[in-house]
Amino acid sequence: MYFTAKAVNDKTHMFEALSDLVFSYIKVYHADSVWYYMSLLKDVGTLEESHPYLFFLRMRLFAGRVRNNEVETAITEELAFMGKENIGGNDIYIQMEQTFITGYALCSEGKYEEADPYLETAYKLACQLPYEEGFKFRICTVWNFLSTLNFIDKGDLYIEYVEK
Repeated sequence: MYFTAKAVNDKTHMFEALSDLVFSYIKVYHADSVWYYMSLLKDVGTLEESHPYLFFLRMRLFAGRVRNNEVETAITEELAFMGKENIGGNDIYIQMEQTFITGYALCSEGKYEEADPYLETAYKLACQLPYEEGFKFRICTVWNFLSTLNFIDKGDLYIEYVEK
């Protein structure tokens, strides 16, 4: 699908196909393939066009690394990435990724009280995006935020968010 979209210069479908490939490789944990397709995705369009895809996939990659007990590797990679120049300033996608990853890392250490404000912020940032564009971000952030609410005994707030 990617090569077909590339042949006709259809950026939208190129982004979607590469995102699907990255997501698939995250699920089966093939890190080299993840990085390869993310680098292709980065080159498809402008920084503004690629941010929604790249930062969502970075969030998923971080979560995948943590689930595979590679917390230190995940944090080291994230710090290296954030230390690089020219990642595009401090737009909503960067803010969302940073707050989600901080919260997710804290959860992995059992620090749910500390994680809660980060995950809530990530979810609220996702809610600021237009509905269709923000849907995948809301799904990614809300379940981590909600499960944290359960861990810290905030069941009423959990129910309030689930009913929304």
